Amino acid sequence: MAIIAQVATLLGIVCSVIIGVSQQGGDFIMGTLSLLLYISFQCSDRTLSLSHENMLKQIPSTIESALSRFNLTSKTVLYAVCNCHCTY
Repeated sequence: MAIIAQVATLLGIVCSVIIGVSQQGGDFIMGTLSLLLYISFQCSDRTLSLSHENMLKQIPSTIESALSRFNLTSKTVLYAVCNCHCTY
C-alpha cells in the first residue's frame, strides 16, 4: 500500500476510533480524503497518471473496510452507568 493511501486510511481510523466519529462520519471522511487526493493528483488536462490511479484504488471507501485493513473490526458492547453506580 502506498504511503499516501496508508496516511489517508490512518487519518480515517483515528477519527473513528480515537475521536469517536460515527460510521457515517467516517465514511464521509474517507470519501472526502479520496476526493481531495483525486483533485490534487489531476493533471491540467483532468487526467490521472497510472500511479495516481493505483494509489486512489488503495484507499478504502468506507470506514469499516479501513478498520479491517488494520485488523480493528472487533464488536464492542456499550454499557451505561447511572448515578447509583449500577452498570446496565
